[in-house]
Amino acid sequence: MSNPAGPDTPEPDKNADVKAIERDIEATRAELGQTVDALSAKLDVKSQAKAKAEQVKQQATDAAASARKTVQEQPQLAAGAGAAVVAVIAAVVGLRTWRRRRRSRRTLVRR
Repeated sequence: MSNPAGPDTPEPDKNADVKAIERDIEATRAELGQTVDALSAKLDVKSQAKAKAEQVKQQATDAAASARKTVQEQPQLAAGAGAAVVAVIAAVVGLRTWRRRRRSRRTLVRR
């Protein structure tokens, strides 16, 4: 018989009274119940997905609050970041336009 109450709790010996055996059985049942609950929680994919979604939602909320605070405290930094985003978008659009025109000129020359 294993010792479910832990390595420090001795099992009742052969000469133990009924109360000691009942306490050992109750401890075993309690530990078994905890083990079943832990396994059930690990196998419940739906609740794990909900918990993960809540965690991601909280991280997004925290990031938005942090960004909002940064913009309020340092508006020049936000303006610089906005200008950088606009510059990148303009560069991408310009590059695509240039490539399309170049490609269309090549097809006209080949004909």
